[in-house]
Amino acid sequence: MPLNIVVTWKILGSALAFLASAMGLSALVLWEFRKDYIEDLKNQIAVYHQAESWKLPETLKNLNEVSGKLQSQLSAAAEIKKLTTDISSAEVGAKQLAAELGEMAAKNKDLTSAVADLKQALRKSLTEATQFTLKEGESHELAKNQIAFGLTTLYPSRVIGLLNGNRVEIPLAGSLLIDVNGVTCSLRLDQGGYAAAVFSFNCP
Repeated sequence: MPLNIVVTWKILGSALAFLASAMGLSALVLWEFRKDYIEDLKNQIAVYHQAESWKLPETLKNLNEVSGKLQSQLSAAAEIKKLTTDISSAEVGAKQLAAELGEMAAKNKDLTSAVADLKQALRKSLTEATQFTLKEGESHELAKNQIAFGLTTLYPSRVIGLLNGNRVEIPLAGSLLIDVNGVTCSLRLDQGGYAAAVFSFNCP
């Protein structure tokens, strides 16, 4: 049995109104979606423009240069710290060496003074001429603990002997010059013969 649907203007108006509402809602939803999408695109475009304004390759190059300089500065700082430590150690060593040199200088001064006193005492002991007689095989100490003369062979006009182990020959009335701590002294043969010889030792 066929179904008869009566369409009135009221029903048709309601249908059109519903359809318009549905289309409006769909358009609103679509517009909101497109609006968000457009905003996202705008943000991406802004980022791209900003990145372009940064000149990214040049920026990266500058960052690399800055990083290299920073590494160099850090290395230089480490080297400076090491040098500072080395300098401090050297200063300590220099102070210790200076102290040791000071002690050595003081000891050297004392030794120099002692040697000068000994030389002075020796000169005083040598100011007076001494005379002595020797036979063959005998010796005489000219300067205490320093110089000795020994007679080995005796002749009337000359003698042969040893001065600190070195062979020397002195003629009658002749002299042998001897250095005693910077003082020039002379050993003179005053008298010769076969029995004994007479010598004089003088330090002017």
